[in-house]
Amino acid sequence: MDKMDRSWSRATFRVIVVLMGLVWIAAGAFLVVWLFQVALLPLSLVGVVLMLVLPYLLAQQMDNLWLKPRLLGRELRLHAGLIFVGLMGALSGVLGALIVIPSMATVKIVGRYGLSQDPRPAPMAPSGGRRL
Repeated sequence: MDKMDRSWSRATFRVIVVLMGLVWIAAGAFLVVWLFQVALLPLSLVGVVLMLVLPYLLAQQMDNLWLKPRLLGRELRLHAGLIFVGLMGALSGVLGALIVIPSMATVKIVGRYGLSQDPRPAPMAPSGGRRL
Protein backbone atom coordinates (compact mmCIF):
# COMPACT_ATOMS: atom_id res chain seq x y z
CA MET A 1 0.00 0.00 0.00
CA ASP A 2 2.90 2.32 0.69
CA LYS A 3 4.18 2.00 -2.89
CA MET A 4 0.73 2.83 -4.24
CA ASP A 5 0.50 5.91 -2.01
CA ARG A 6 3.92 7.07 -3.21
CA SER A 7 2.98 6.70 -6.88
CA TRP A 8 -0.31 8.51 -6.24
CA SER A 9 1.52 11.41 -4.59
CA ARG A 10 3.97 11.58 -7.51
CA ALA A 11 1.12 11.74 -10.01
CA THR A 12 -0.61 14.39 -7.91
CA PHE A 13 2.62 16.40 -7.77
CA ARG A 14 2.97 16.28 -11.55
CA VAL A 15 -0.61 17.42 -12.11
CA ILE A 16 -0.15 20.28 -9.65
CA VAL A 17 3.09 21.38 -11.38
CA VAL A 18 1.42 21.36 -14.81
CA LEU A 19 -1.62 23.27 -13.54
CA MET A 20 0.57 25.83 -11.75
CA GLY A 21 2.50 26.41 -14.97
CA LEU A 22 -0.69 26.90 -16.96
CA VAL A 23 -2.15 29.26 -14.35
CA TRP A 24 1.08 31.26 -14.23
CA ILE A 25 1.17 31.70 -18.01
CA ALA A 26 -2.54 32.54 -18.24
CA ALA A 27 -2.32 35.03 -15.37
CA GLY A 28 0.63 36.76 -16.99
CA ALA A 29 -1.17 37.00 -20.32
CA PHE A 30 -4.35 38.37 -18.76
CA LEU A 31 -2.36 40.90 -16.72
CA VAL A 32 -0.50 42.21 -19.78
CA VAL A 33 -3.68 42.47 -21.85
CA TRP A 34 -5.55 44.20 -19.01
CA LEU A 35 -2.72 46.69 -18.41
CA PHE A 36 -2.60 47.44 -22.13
CA GLN A 37 -6.37 47.98 -22.38
CA VAL A 38 -6.60 50.35 -19.43
CA ALA A 39 -3.61 52.27 -20.79
CA LEU A 40 -1.40 51.61 -17.76
CA LEU A 41 1.09 49.91 -20.05
CA PRO A 42 2.16 52.49 -22.64
CA LEU A 43 3.64 50.09 -25.18
CA SER A 44 3.14 49.53 -28.85
CA LEU A 45 1.50 46.36 -30.06
CA VAL A 46 4.95 44.80 -30.57
CA GLY A 47 5.81 45.54 -26.93
CA VAL A 48 2.62 43.87 -25.76
CA VAL A 49 3.33 40.81 -27.88
CA LEU A 50 6.83 40.62 -26.37
CA MET A 51 5.37 40.93 -22.88
CA LEU A 52 3.06 38.02 -23.69
CA VAL A 53 5.74 35.83 -25.23
CA LEU A 54 8.50 36.34 -22.65
CA PRO A 55 6.71 34.65 -19.69
CA TYR A 56 5.79 31.74 -21.92
CA LEU A 57 9.39 31.35 -23.10
CA LEU A 58 10.62 31.60 -19.52
CA ALA A 59 8.21 28.87 -18.38
CA GLN A 60 9.16 26.64 -21.32
CA GLN A 61 12.87 27.01 -20.61
CA MET A 62 12.36 26.28 -16.92
CA ASP A 63 10.39 23.18 -17.87
CA ASN A 64 12.89 21.96 -20.47
CA LEU A 65 16.08 22.75 -18.59
CA TRP A 66 15.12 22.00 -14.99
CA LEU A 67 11.84 20.18 -14.48
CA LYS A 68 11.92 17.52 -17.22
CA PRO A 69 15.43 16.28 -16.45
CA ARG A 70 14.68 16.15 -12.75
CA LEU A 71 11.41 14.25 -13.04
CA LEU A 72 12.57 11.89 -15.79
CA GLY A 73 15.85 11.25 -13.99
CA ARG A 74 14.05 10.36 -10.79
CA GLU A 75 11.66 7.98 -12.53
CA LEU A 76 14.30 6.26 -14.68
CA ARG A 77 17.03 6.40 -12.01
CA LEU A 78 19.35 8.32 -14.34
CA HIS A 79 21.31 11.44 -13.48
CA ALA A 80 19.47 14.66 -14.35
CA GLY A 81 22.51 15.91 -16.27
CA LEU A 82 22.41 12.84 -18.48
CA ILE A 83 18.71 13.42 -19.15
CA PHE A 84 19.45 17.07 -19.95
CA VAL A 85 22.13 16.11 -22.47
CA GLY A 86 19.80 13.55 -24.06
CA LEU A 87 16.97 16.06 -24.35
CA MET A 88 19.23 18.73 -25.80
CA GLY A 89 20.66 16.22 -28.27
CA ALA A 90 17.14 15.34 -29.42
CA LEU A 91 16.09 19.02 -29.42
CA SER A 92 13.66 18.37 -26.53
CA GLY A 93 10.82 17.31 -28.73
CA VAL A 94 8.75 14.22 -29.08
CA LEU A 95 11.83 12.40 -30.31
CA GLY A 96 13.58 13.04 -27.01
CA ALA A 97 10.67 12.00 -24.85
CA LEU A 98 9.73 8.89 -26.80
CA ILE A 99 13.00 7.55 -28.19
CA VAL A 100 16.17 9.02 -26.72
CA ILE A 101 15.41 8.92 -22.98
CA PRO A 102 14.02 5.35 -22.93
CA SER A 103 16.98 4.28 -25.08
CA MET A 104 19.35 5.78 -22.52
CA ALA A 105 17.61 3.88 -19.73
CA THR A 106 17.80 0.67 -21.79
CA VAL A 107 21.53 1.15 -22.40
CA LYS A 108 21.99 1.66 -18.67
CA ILE A 109 20.17 -1.59 -17.82
CA VAL A 110 21.94 -3.61 -20.52
CA GLY A 111 25.29 -2.11 -19.54
CA ARG A 112 24.73 -2.94 -15.88
CA TYR A 113 23.86 -6.50 -16.84
CA GLY A 114 26.90 -6.77 -19.08
CA LEU A 115 29.23 -5.46 -16.38
CA SER A 116 27.83 -7.87 -13.82
CA GLN A 117 28.68 -10.88 -16.02
CA ASP A 118 32.21 -12.27 -15.80
CA PRO A 119 33.54 -12.66 -19.36
CA ARG A 120 36.17 -15.23 -18.30
CA PRO A 121 35.22 -18.91 -18.36
CA ALA A 122 34.92 -20.73 -15.06
CA PRO A 123 38.15 -22.37 -13.90
CA MET A 124 38.42 -26.06 -14.74
CA ALA A 125 39.54 -28.68 -12.29
CA PRO A 126 42.98 -30.12 -13.01
CA SER A 127 42.79 -33.46 -14.77
CA GLY A 128 44.99 -36.23 -13.45
CA GLY A 129 47.13 -33.88 -11.47
CA ARG A 130 49.37 -33.11 -14.44
CA ARG A 131 50.54 -29.60 -15.04
CA LEU A 132 50.92 -28.29 -18.52
